[in-house]
Amino acid sequence: MKFKLLILSLSLLLVTAVITPCFAAVEWSVQKKLQLERPPVDVAVSPSDKWIFVLNDRGEVLVFSSDGGLKEKITVGKHIDQIKVGPRDNLLYLSSRKKKTVEIVELD
Repeated sequence: MKFKLLILSLSLLLVTAVITPCFAAVEWSVQKKLQLERPPVDVAVSPSDKWIFVLNDRGEVLVFSSDGGLKEKITVGKHIDQIKVGPRDNLLYLSSRKKKTVEIVELD
């Protein structure tokens, strides 16, 4: 009887040790903030983190350097509603749900 009670006690202890919830806090902080004149529609970051591309509601892609400085403004049209960066830093994929198109743009 003592053996069964010991097994039951160890089993309960093991189950509570495994099932006990673990709470962890995630620490975070804002590294930088890009101030925009127009609302952003989409954002993409180059694979090397060198460029940040922001599509605004006027159909412009704003090209920011990693330090947050605006380097270029490219007019792509209001029909563009999503941007993606290609495997290289200088390729952008501009998609339009309305026109059902994807434009591949190479930047110099």
